[in-house]
Amino acid sequence: MSGIHAPSRLRRPLHSAGAGLGKGRVWVHDSLSRAGKLFVLLAVISLALSLTTFLQREGQLAFLKAFLVFVLSLIPGWLYLQFLDSKAGRLYDEYVLNLFRLKIDKLANLPKPPPGSSYWREWTEARDEQGYQGATEENVYMKKFEAVYGEAAIPSTRKHTEEPHDQGHKAQGIAETIKTERFSPVIVTTTLLALGWIAFVGPEAYRNLSILNPSEFSGSPDVPVEPLRFGFLGAYAFILQSFVRRYFSSDLKTRAFVGALLRVVLVAALVVVVHPIWTFNRWPPELEVAFAFLVGYFPDFALRLIKTRALGAADLLRNLPGVRSLRKSDDEERFPLKELDGLNFWYEARLVEEGVENMQNLSTTSVVDLMVSTRTPVARLIDWIDQAYLYLRVTDLKDRNRLRRAGIRNATDLIGVYERSKAVDDEFHQRLLRLLNTENGKDDDGPSALQGIKLALEGEVNLIHVRHYRAHEWLDTPPVST
Repeated sequence: MSGIHAPSRLRRPLHSAGAGLGKGRVWVHDSLSRAGKLFVLLAVISLALSLTTFLQREGQLAFLKAFLVFVLSLIPGWLYLQFLDSKAGRLYDEYVLNLFRLKIDKLANLPKPPPGSSYWREWTEARDEQGYQGATEENVYMKKFEAVYGEAAIPSTRKHTEEPHDQGHKAQGIAETIKTERFSPVIVTTTLLALGWIAFVGPEAYRNLSILNPSEFSGSPDVPVEPLRFGFLGAYAFILQSFVRRYFSSDLKTRAFVGALLRVVLVAALVVVVHPIWTFNRWPPELEVAFAFLVGYFPDFALRLIKTRALGAADLLRNLPGVRSLRKSDDEERFPLKELDGLNFWYEARLVEEGVENMQNLSTTSVVDLMVSTRTPVARLIDWIDQAYLYLRVTDLKDRNRLRRAGIRNATDLIGVYERSKAVDDEFHQRLLRLLNTENGKDDDGPSALQGIKLALEGEVNLIHVRHYRAHEWLDTPPVST
C-alpha cells in the first residue's frame, strides 16, 4: 500500500517547484512591465523639457496646449487600466464573505469561501449533506461577479477545480478583463474628452476651424461658445473627481465611462438651452460662464432653471387645457436619498446611476447586485437600507425625532429595542408602545403604532438579510454588562 501512495508524495515537490517557477515568471513579467512604464514616462518628460527649452514662445504655447489635450483626455482611461492591474483581483474574497454574513442563500448554494475563514467548515459540511458534486464555476453568485469584473478577477483557487499553475493567471488578467468589460466605452469617451479639450484650449492647429460658429447662410442663432467651454470644464472636473473616488473605492468599471459620456452630452445640451433664457432676462453675460461651469458639475441647476421658466411661461397660458396640471406636479421626489445619514452627493449620484433614485427603490433593490456594482462598503449600504425601511414607515419628522431620542434610528433598532425592553424593563416597554400615539401630549387611545410598524417590518425580505448581517454571528458574544 505504501508503494501505491509513493508517486503522489513524489509529485508534490514537483508541483511546488512548478508553482515556484510560475511565480518567478510572473514576477519577472511584472518587473519588466514596471520598468517599461518607467522608461516611457522618463522619455515623455525628457521630450517635454527639451521642446519647451529649444522652441520659440509660440511653439512652446502650441506644444503645451497639445500636451494638455493629450494628458487630460487620457487620465480617465489610464486610471481604468491602473485599476485593472492592481485592484480588480482583490475583491472576490470580500464579496463572498459578505454573502455568507448576509445569509443571502443556503450555505451549499454560495460560492467557495476562503479556506481560512470561519465559514469554510460549514460550507464543506453543507455541500456534503446536499450531495453537491458540481463545479463552483456554475454558481450564480460567481457569475454575477464575473459579469462586472471579468473572469480573471476570480482566483482559480476559489473555484471547484484548481488549475495546476494558478499563478500564471495574473499575466493575462488585464487582457481578459478588457475583453469581458468591452473596452469600446473607454475609447469613445476618451475621444469625446479629447475633442472637448481641443475646443477649450484652442490649439493653433485648430484655430481656423469654425465648428462651433454658425453658418452665415443658415440663419441659426449663435452658439454660446464660451459657456460651452466652461460647461465642459465643469463636467470634466466632476468626471475626474468621480473617477478618482471610484478608483480608490475599487468601483471603476466601463459603465463609469458611459456615464461620463452622457454627462458631457447632457451638459452641452443644457448650456445651449439655458443661453436664450439668460439672454432674454438680460442677466450679466460675465456670470453665464460661471453658471455654465456649475451646470457641468451640477446639471440639476440648469434643469431647475428651465423648469421654473417653463412653468412661469405656462402661467400666461393657464387657460389652455392640460397646462394647469404642470403646476400641480411635485417639485421634489418623495423619500429622497439625501435624507439618509451618511449619504452624500457622490454616493447619491452613484446609486442613481444604478437605478436607485429614492428610499423605496433602495429598500426593494437586490442587495447582491448593488453590493457588486457600487462597491460601497457593505456595512454602510446595509445601514442605508435599514434607515430607508424606517423612513418609509415613519413619515412624520416629529415622530422620527421621538424615535431618535429613544435611541432608534433604523428598522433593526426599532425591532431590537422593542424585543429587549419587553424582556428587561416592562415599564419602559409599555411607554415605548405609546411613543408614536401621542399628539400634543395626548394619547389617541388607538392601537400601538410602534407595535404595528414592528410587525410590518418583520416580513420585509431585504430587512431579514440586514438583521442577519447586523447580528455579527461570525463574532464571539460580547461580555454581558452588570
